[in-house]
Amino acid sequence: AFRLSLYGFFVLHLFYYFPMEIIGFFNWKKNTNAVTKEVIKTSLSIHERILFFIITTCITIITIFILKKLGDASPILDGIITIFSLLGMYFSVRRVFEEWFVWAFVNLLSVIMWFNVYLQGEGVFSIFVKRIIYLILGTYFFFKWFREVNKKN
Repeated sequence: AFRLSLYGFFVLHLFYYFPMEIIGFFNWKKNTNAVTKEVIKTSLSIHERILFFIITTCITIITIFILKKLGDASPILDGIITIFSLLGMYFSVRRVFEEWFVWAFVNLLSVIMWFNVYLQGEGVFSIFVKRIIYLILGTYFFFKWFREVNKKN
């Protein structure tokens, strides 16, 4: 990502995903049903959804502007993917059902971005395929969590 001037994607993976995965592991472990061994899932209120969307959109616009100034190869897609990935990971750590909406959006845009990079002759086919797999898995888990959250409610 750094070599391809996709700076948001690079920083996201290096400085955010790794620490959040550790935090998420312990948070999920602490919030696991002792009987079923399933993570206890939560959902946002409508007010929280609106607030997160507004804040994320504003931060995304600022990020796109910064990435353009830095000479990012794909500032709009990279900016959207980067900031919504931050939101998706935050929701994931909190065990929030809405994370799957965010991940579907991020994964779809990631497939598009990496396909464009691949078409430019870069050897990123494996990353493109990985993003397709993430999109498929995200869709599966969206429906799985949707059923479980609806059963609870």
